[in-house]
Amino acid sequence: MSKRILYLMHIPWGWIKQRPHFIAEGLNDRYDVTIICPRSFKAYPSNNTHAKVVELFRLPFERFSFVRIINRNLYNLQVKKYIKRNDCIWFTSPLMLPQRMYKYLEGKRVIYDCMDDMLEFPDSNKEIVIQLERSLYKKADAVFCSSDYLLSVLKTRYFDRNNLFVVNNAVRDSLPCSVVKNTGLIPIGKGVKMVYIGTISEWFDFELIIFLQKNIPNLELYLFGPKDIEIPSDTKIHYCGIIQHDIVFSVMDEADILIMPFKVTQLILSVNPVKLYEYILSGRPCLAPLYTESLKFGEYVYLYKDMEDCLNIVKNIISSGFSPLKTKEASQLFVKSNTWGERLKQIDAVLNIIL
Repeated sequence: MSKRILYLMHIPWGWIKQRPHFIAEGLNDRYDVTIICPRSFKAYPSNNTHAKVVELFRLPFERFSFVRIINRNLYNLQVKKYIKRNDCIWFTSPLMLPQRMYKYLEGKRVIYDCMDDMLEFPDSNKEIVIQLERSLYKKADAVFCSSDYLLSVLKTRYFDRNNLFVVNNAVRDSLPCSVVKNTGLIPIGKGVKMVYIGTISEWFDFELIIFLQKNIPNLELYLFGPKDIEIPSDTKIHYCGIIQHDIVFSVMDEADILIMPFKVTQLILSVNPVKLYEYILSGRPCLAPLYTESLKFGEYVYLYKDMEDCLNIVKNIISSGFSPLKTKEASQLFVKSNTWGERLKQIDAVLNIIL
Protein backbone atom coordinates (compact mmCIF):
# COMPACT_ATOMS: atom_id res chain seq x y z
CA MET A 1 0.00 0.00 0.00
CA SER A 2 1.47 3.37 -1.01
CA LYS A 3 2.18 5.99 1.63
CA ARG A 4 -0.44 8.70 2.07
CA ILE A 5 0.81 12.27 1.68
CA LEU A 6 -1.17 15.36 2.61
CA TYR A 7 0.12 18.20 0.44
CA LEU A 8 -0.68 21.57 2.03
CA MET A 9 -0.32 24.15 -0.71
CA HIS A 10 -0.47 27.89 -0.04
CA ILE A 11 -1.63 29.04 -3.49
CA PRO A 12 -4.88 28.19 -5.32
CA TRP A 13 -4.68 25.27 -7.74
CA GLY A 14 -5.84 27.54 -10.55
CA TRP A 15 -2.97 30.00 -10.00
CA ILE A 16 -0.27 30.23 -12.68
CA LYS A 17 1.31 26.77 -12.76
CA GLN A 18 4.56 26.62 -10.82
CA ARG A 19 6.69 24.58 -8.42
CA PRO A 20 3.97 23.38 -5.99
CA HIS A 21 1.75 22.17 -8.85
CA PHE A 22 4.49 20.18 -10.58
CA ILE A 23 5.82 18.58 -7.40
CA ALA A 24 2.31 17.68 -6.23
CA GLU A 25 1.51 15.97 -9.54
CA GLY A 26 4.85 14.18 -9.54
CA LEU A 27 4.27 12.89 -6.01
CA ASN A 28 0.77 11.80 -6.99
CA ASP A 29 2.26 9.43 -9.58
CA ARG A 30 4.18 7.70 -6.80
CA TYR A 31 2.08 8.04 -3.64
CA ASP A 32 -1.51 8.45 -2.49
CA VAL A 33 -1.64 12.26 -2.42
CA THR A 34 -4.37 14.62 -1.25
CA ILE A 35 -3.74 18.25 -2.19
CA ILE A 36 -5.19 20.91 0.09
CA CYS A 37 -5.20 24.48 -1.18
CA PRO A 38 -7.10 27.71 -0.57
CA ARG A 39 -10.25 28.43 -2.51
CA SER A 40 -9.75 31.17 -5.08
CA PHE A 41 -12.09 34.12 -5.49
CA LYS A 42 -10.68 35.07 -8.89
CA ALA A 43 -11.29 33.40 -12.22
CA TYR A 44 -8.16 31.67 -13.46
CA PRO A 45 -7.67 29.23 -16.34
CA SER A 46 -8.06 25.76 -14.86
CA ASN A 47 -4.99 23.59 -14.31
CA ASN A 48 -6.41 20.20 -15.25
CA THR A 49 -5.01 17.37 -13.17
CA HIS A 50 -5.69 13.75 -12.27
CA ALA A 51 -4.62 14.45 -8.68
CA LYS A 52 -7.11 14.79 -5.83
CA VAL A 53 -7.46 18.52 -5.07
CA VAL A 54 -9.49 19.85 -2.13
CA GLU A 55 -10.16 23.58 -2.05
CA LEU A 56 -10.85 24.63 1.52
CA PHE A 57 -13.69 26.98 2.33
CA ARG A 58 -12.66 30.49 3.37
CA LEU A 59 -14.11 33.97 3.49
CA PRO A 60 -13.15 36.71 1.04
CA PHE A 61 -11.73 40.13 1.99
CA GLU A 62 -8.69 38.87 3.88
CA ARG A 63 -7.29 42.39 3.90
CA PHE A 64 -9.35 42.78 7.10
CA SER A 65 -7.65 41.34 10.18
CA PHE A 66 -10.85 39.84 11.65
CA VAL A 67 -11.45 37.91 8.40
CA ARG A 68 -7.90 36.54 8.53
CA ILE A 69 -8.53 35.34 12.09
CA ILE A 70 -11.80 33.64 11.10
CA ASN A 71 -10.13 32.01 8.08
CA ARG A 72 -7.25 30.75 10.20
CA ASN A 73 -9.73 29.03 12.53
CA LEU A 74 -11.68 27.65 9.58
CA TYR A 75 -8.44 26.29 8.13
CA ASN A 76 -7.50 24.59 11.41
CA LEU A 77 -10.92 22.95 11.70
CA GLN A 78 -10.95 21.69 8.11
CA VAL A 79 -7.37 20.45 7.85
CA LYS A 80 -7.35 18.49 11.13
CA LYS A 81 -9.26 15.51 9.75
CA TYR A 82 -6.95 15.28 6.73
CA ILE A 83 -3.82 15.30 8.90
CA LYS A 84 -5.15 12.36 10.91
CA ARG A 85 -5.65 10.27 7.73
CA ASN A 86 -2.17 10.69 6.24
CA ASP A 87 1.33 9.37 6.94
CA CYS A 88 3.28 12.38 5.70
CA ILE A 89 2.40 16.08 5.84
CA TRP A 90 4.02 18.26 3.16
CA PHE A 91 4.11 22.05 3.63
CA THR A 92 4.80 24.50 0.81
CA SER A 93 4.74 27.46 3.21
CA PRO A 94 5.00 28.04 6.96
CA LEU A 95 1.66 29.87 6.68
CA MET A 96 0.05 26.44 6.15
CA LEU A 97 1.24 25.23 9.56
CA PRO A 98 -1.90 24.70 11.66
CA GLN A 99 -1.60 26.58 14.93
CA ARG A 100 -2.26 24.84 18.24
CA MET A 101 -2.37 21.51 16.41
CA TYR A 102 1.15 20.17 16.83
CA LYS A 103 -0.19 17.13 18.65
CA TYR A 104 -1.77 15.97 15.38
CA LEU A 105 1.65 16.02 13.70
CA GLU A 106 3.07 13.55 16.24
CA GLY A 107 3.96 10.29 14.55
CA LYS A 108 3.72 11.90 11.10
CA ARG A 109 6.59 12.56 8.73
CA VAL A 110 6.83 16.28 8.02
CA ILE A 111 8.33 17.85 4.87
CA TYR A 112 8.93 21.56 4.32
CA ASP A 113 9.51 22.67 0.74
CA CYS A 114 10.85 26.22 1.03
CA MET A 115 10.34 27.74 -2.42
CA ASP A 116 10.74 31.43 -1.49
CA ASP A 117 12.05 33.58 1.32
CA MET A 118 8.59 34.21 2.79
CA LEU A 119 9.97 36.80 5.18
CA GLU A 120 10.87 39.12 2.29
CA PHE A 121 7.46 39.44 0.63
CA PRO A 122 6.22 43.05 0.84
CA ASP A 123 3.02 42.19 2.74
CA SER A 124 4.67 39.64 5.03
CA ASN A 125 3.95 39.81 8.77
CA LYS A 126 7.56 39.11 9.65
CA GLU A 127 6.94 38.31 13.31
CA ILE A 128 4.34 35.64 12.53
CA VAL A 129 6.22 34.20 9.54
CA ILE A 130 9.49 33.80 11.40
CA GLN A 131 7.70 32.17 14.34
CA LEU A 132 5.89 29.68 12.11
CA GLU A 133 8.89 28.99 9.89
CA ARG A 134 11.21 28.38 12.84
CA SER A 135 8.73 25.83 14.22
CA LEU A 136 8.32 24.12 10.85
CA TYR A 137 12.06 24.15 10.12
CA LYS A 138 12.71 22.50 13.49
CA LYS A 139 9.85 19.98 13.22
CA ALA A 140 10.44 18.84 9.62
CA ASP A 141 12.05 15.47 8.90
CA ALA A 142 13.40 16.98 5.67
CA VAL A 143 13.65 20.50 4.29
CA PHE A 144 13.91 21.18 0.56
CA CYS A 145 15.07 24.59 -0.69
CA SER A 146 14.59 25.87 -4.22
CA SER A 147 18.03 27.52 -4.35
CA ASP A 148 21.48 27.41 -2.77
CA TYR A 149 21.08 31.01 -1.62
CA LEU A 150 17.80 30.17 0.12
CA LEU A 151 19.42 27.24 1.90
CA SER A 152 22.14 29.54 3.23
CA VAL A 153 19.47 32.04 4.38
CA LEU A 154 17.66 29.37 6.42
CA LYS A 155 20.88 28.10 7.99
CA THR A 156 21.88 31.63 8.96
CA ARG A 157 18.41 32.66 10.18
CA TYR A 158 17.86 29.55 12.30
CA PHE A 159 20.53 26.84 12.55
CA ASP A 160 22.29 24.21 10.48
CA ARG A 161 20.59 20.83 10.47
CA ASN A 162 20.55 17.39 8.87
CA ASN A 163 18.29 16.51 5.94
CA LEU A 164 18.55 19.94 4.34
CA PHE A 165 18.54 19.70 0.53
CA VAL A 166 18.57 21.94 -2.53
CA VAL A 167 16.03 20.97 -5.19
CA ASN A 168 16.09 23.67 -7.87
CA ASN A 169 13.11 24.64 -9.96
CA ALA A 170 12.68 23.03 -13.37
CA VAL A 171 10.58 22.77 -16.52
CA ARG A 172 7.75 20.35 -17.21
CA ASP A 173 8.64 16.86 -18.48
CA SER A 174 6.47 16.85 -21.59
CA LEU A 175 8.62 19.23 -23.59
CA PRO A 176 6.66 20.74 -26.49
CA CYS A 177 7.20 18.98 -29.81
CA SER A 178 5.48 21.78 -31.68
CA VAL A 179 3.83 25.11 -31.07
CA VAL A 180 0.60 26.69 -32.24
CA LYS A 181 1.32 29.23 -34.93
CA ASN A 182 -0.29 32.67 -34.59
CA THR A 183 -2.06 32.51 -31.23
CA GLY A 184 -3.47 35.94 -31.93
CA LEU A 185 -2.19 37.20 -28.59
CA ILE A 186 0.76 39.14 -30.05
CA PRO A 187 0.29 41.27 -33.19
CA ILE A 188 2.33 40.14 -36.19
CA GLY A 189 4.96 42.55 -37.47
CA LYS A 190 4.44 45.33 -34.92
CA GLY A 191 7.84 46.60 -33.73
CA VAL A 192 10.26 44.60 -31.55
CA LYS A 193 8.16 42.19 -29.48
CA MET A 194 9.52 41.74 -25.94
CA VAL A 195 7.58 39.25 -23.79
CA TYR A 196 7.38 38.49 -20.07
CA ILE A 197 5.43 35.50 -18.72
CA GLY A 198 4.93 35.20 -14.97
CA THR A 199 3.57 36.95 -11.91
CA ILE A 200 3.67 40.75 -12.06
CA SER A 201 4.29 42.14 -8.60
CA GLU A 202 6.43 44.52 -6.53
CA TRP A 203 9.65 43.06 -7.91
CA PHE A 204 8.86 43.88 -11.54
CA ASP A 205 11.21 46.58 -12.85
CA PHE A 206 8.96 48.88 -14.90
CA GLU A 207 11.56 51.62 -14.61
CA LEU A 208 13.90 49.46 -16.70
CA ILE A 209 11.20 48.78 -19.31
CA ILE A 210 10.35 52.48 -19.69
CA PHE A 211 14.08 53.28 -20.01
CA LEU A 212 14.45 50.67 -22.76
CA GLN A 213 11.40 51.91 -24.64
CA LYS A 214 12.61 55.52 -24.41
CA ASN A 215 15.84 54.50 -26.13
CA ILE A 216 14.31 51.94 -28.52
CA PRO A 217 11.08 53.59 -29.72
CA ASN A 218 9.67 50.55 -31.53
CA LEU A 219 10.05 48.23 -28.50
CA GLU A 220 6.68 46.76 -27.43
CA LEU A 221 6.30 44.84 -24.14
CA TYR A 222 3.67 42.09 -23.78
CA LEU A 223 2.89 40.86 -20.25
CA PHE A 224 1.24 37.50 -19.49
CA GLY A 225 0.33 36.36 -16.00
CA PRO A 226 -1.48 37.35 -12.81
CA LYS A 227 -0.85 40.84 -11.43
CA ASP A 228 -1.22 42.41 -8.01
CA ILE A 229 0.16 45.87 -8.87
CA GLU A 230 -0.89 48.62 -11.24
CA ILE A 231 0.76 48.49 -14.66
CA PRO A 232 1.94 51.83 -16.10
CA SER A 233 -0.53 53.21 -18.63
CA ASP A 234 1.75 53.24 -21.62
CA THR A 235 0.66 52.48 -25.16
CA LYS A 236 3.71 50.24 -25.63
CA ILE A 237 3.12 48.14 -22.49
CA HIS A 238 0.39 45.57 -23.15
CA TYR A 239 -1.13 43.49 -20.35
CA CYS A 240 -2.56 40.35 -21.97
CA GLY A 241 -3.89 38.53 -18.88
CA ILE A 242 -3.36 34.97 -17.73
CA ILE A 243 -2.80 32.17 -20.23
CA GLN A 244 -3.01 28.42 -19.84
CA HIS A 245 0.32 26.69 -19.38
CA ASP A 246 -0.33 24.62 -22.51
CA ILE A 247 0.15 27.67 -24.77
CA VAL A 248 3.08 29.29 -22.92
CA PHE A 249 5.58 27.96 -25.45
CA SER A 250 3.42 29.07 -28.38
CA VAL A 251 3.39 32.61 -26.99
CA MET A 252 7.16 32.55 -26.44
CA ASP A 253 7.64 31.38 -30.01
CA GLU A 254 6.00 34.62 -31.20
CA ALA A 255 8.37 36.82 -29.17
CA ASP A 256 11.52 38.46 -30.49
CA ILE A 257 13.03 38.74 -27.01
CA LEU A 258 12.04 37.20 -23.67
CA ILE A 259 12.82 39.11 -20.49
CA MET A 260 12.75 38.61 -16.72
CA PRO A 261 12.99 42.25 -15.58
CA PHE A 262 13.27 41.81 -11.83
CA LYS A 263 14.62 44.24 -9.28
CA VAL A 264 17.35 42.31 -7.45
CA THR A 265 15.89 42.56 -3.95
CA GLN A 266 16.54 40.28 -0.99
CA LEU A 267 13.50 38.27 -2.08
CA ILE A 268 14.76 37.81 -5.65
CA LEU A 269 18.27 36.83 -4.50
CA SER A 270 16.71 33.60 -3.18
CA VAL A 271 14.88 32.80 -6.43
CA ASN A 272 16.02 30.02 -8.74
CA PRO A 273 14.02 31.40 -11.69
CA VAL A 274 11.78 28.74 -13.15
CA LYS A 275 10.87 30.93 -16.11
CA LEU A 276 14.48 30.92 -17.33
CA TYR A 277 14.31 27.16 -17.92
CA GLU A 278 11.24 27.74 -20.10
CA TYR A 279 12.76 30.76 -21.80
CA ILE A 280 15.89 28.76 -22.69
CA LEU A 281 13.81 25.92 -24.11
CA SER A 282 11.98 28.34 -26.42
CA GLY A 283 15.15 29.04 -28.39
CA ARG A 284 14.50 32.78 -28.22
CA PRO A 285 17.09 35.28 -26.92
CA CYS A 286 16.34 35.97 -23.27
CA LEU A 287 17.50 38.45 -20.65
CA ALA A 288 17.66 38.47 -16.86
CA PRO A 289 19.43 40.50 -14.18
CA LEU A 290 22.80 39.27 -12.99
CA TYR A 291 22.75 37.74 -9.49
CA THR A 292 24.01 34.55 -7.83
CA GLU A 293 21.18 32.24 -8.93
CA SER A 294 20.93 33.62 -12.49
CA LEU A 295 24.67 32.99 -13.01
CA LYS A 296 23.83 29.30 -13.37
CA PHE A 297 22.10 30.19 -16.65
CA GLY A 298 24.89 32.43 -17.93
CA GLU A 299 25.75 30.25 -20.94
CA TYR A 300 22.17 30.44 -22.21
CA VAL A 301 20.77 33.77 -20.96
CA TYR A 302 21.98 37.33 -21.53
CA LEU A 303 22.63 38.71 -18.02
CA TYR A 304 22.66 42.45 -17.43
CA LYS A 305 24.24 44.39 -14.54
CA ASP A 306 22.22 47.62 -14.81
CA MET A 307 19.90 49.54 -17.13
CA GLU A 308 22.65 50.75 -19.48
CA ASP A 309 24.05 47.25 -19.75
CA CYS A 310 20.58 45.89 -20.50
CA LEU A 311 20.05 48.53 -23.20
CA ASN A 312 23.34 47.62 -24.91
CA ILE A 313 22.46 43.93 -24.82
CA VAL A 314 19.01 44.52 -26.31
CA LYS A 315 20.49 46.65 -29.10
CA ASN A 316 23.05 43.92 -29.84
CA ILE A 317 20.33 41.28 -29.92
CA ILE A 318 18.31 43.35 -32.40
CA SER A 319 21.34 44.04 -34.62
CA SER A 320 22.25 40.33 -34.62
CA GLY A 321 18.84 39.38 -35.95
CA PHE A 322 17.60 38.16 -32.55
CA SER A 323 20.21 35.45 -32.04
CA PRO A 324 20.13 33.41 -28.81
CA LEU A 325 23.37 32.60 -27.01
CA LYS A 326 23.09 28.87 -27.79
CA THR A 327 21.56 26.79 -30.55
CA LYS A 328 18.12 25.33 -29.92
CA GLU A 329 19.67 21.84 -29.79
CA ALA A 330 22.16 22.86 -27.08
CA SER A 331 19.41 24.59 -25.12
CA GLN A 332 17.19 21.51 -25.26
CA LEU A 333 19.99 19.33 -23.89
CA PHE A 334 20.36 21.69 -20.93
CA VAL A 335 16.64 21.73 -20.25
CA LYS A 336 16.26 17.94 -20.49
CA SER A 337 18.56 17.58 -17.50
CA ASN A 338 16.46 20.11 -15.60
CA THR A 339 12.93 18.72 -15.80
CA TRP A 340 10.55 18.14 -12.92
CA GLY A 341 11.01 14.42 -13.52
CA GLU A 342 14.70 14.82 -12.68
CA ARG A 343 13.84 16.86 -9.59
CA LEU A 344 11.37 14.20 -8.42
CA LYS A 345 14.20 11.66 -8.53
CA GLN A 346 16.06 13.81 -6.00
CA ILE A 347 12.96 14.04 -3.83
CA ASP A 348 12.30 10.29 -4.12
CA ALA A 349 15.81 9.50 -2.89
CA VAL A 350 15.04 11.42 0.31
CA LEU A 351 11.50 10.12 0.78
CA ASN A 352 12.65 6.51 0.33
CA ILE A 353 14.77 6.97 3.45
CA ILE A 354 12.40 8.87 5.75
CA LEU A 355 9.00 7.39 4.83
